[in-house]
Amino acid sequence: MRDRFGLMPGGQGRPGVDALLPLGHLDPLSPGMLEEPEMVPFELKSTDSDSVSTARDVGREHIEKWRQRHWLFGFYVRGTRNPPVARRYIYVSPRQLEPWIAEQEDYVLADWELVRRLPSHVDRDVLITVAGDKELYSLDDAQKVLKQQKLGSQEDLDPEIRVALNAARIRNPRKMTTPVYRALMDRPAGYSPTRMLALLRERARYLLDRGATRNNPHIPEATILRLAGQAQVIAEASPRKAQSLEEMVRAELRFR
Repeated sequence: MRDRFGLMPGGQGRPGVDALLPLGHLDPLSPGMLEEPEMVPFELKSTDSDSVSTARDVGREHIEKWRQRHWLFGFYVRGTRNPPVARRYIYVSPRQLEPWIAEQEDYVLADWELVRRLPSHVDRDVLITVAGDKELYSLDDAQKVLKQQKLGSQEDLDPEIRVALNAARIRNPRKMTTPVYRALMDRPAGYSPTRMLALLRERARYLLDRGATRNNPHIPEATILRLAGQAQVIAEASPRKAQSLEEMVRAELRFR
């Protein structure tokens, strides 16, 4: 699909981006000269059935990402794999797909509320059960609890952890690493029970958040057509596939 539409690979600098559409703009100060192209991020999906698979364990990260992506759906003839035979493609903007994205978000909203509220109920008794009754917890104790887990955005973190990371000038760490563990120490050689409890609450939040997902929601082709409209269908036989996609994206960007 990237080759057919002249799209660029997402690249290591844009994690999770399937493809990029470079859009050049004329520089009004230098006629005929192009400004640095805008790179429009795309989600690419293909199917040989009447619905499109999206992703496993769809949670907040997926919802946030999808709201920033343009979408290109490819529909292929079933049983044709080497090479696959395409029937048509449909372009959908994030604005157009928003009703479907909002449905997925609504499905897990109650779970997200539990994720937000339940970790604060982890208390000292739970800490003692999980990590023992100590006046000083070691780095090894902390790593046994949080391991190398991913960390959410700043607003999702336990307030005490957020304050400690800000004080250490560690901004938005992506996961628990040794420098992050050491920055969170509130004792010269480890963690007080209060700080260890904050770490345990962060672990509880992480585990709950992993379960607050929807597994592989499918988008029916009929829904895609209803949201995008027939005008955004690009036939495989079209000799102007790349140009047609670029024109659609440029038209959509005027809504911003």
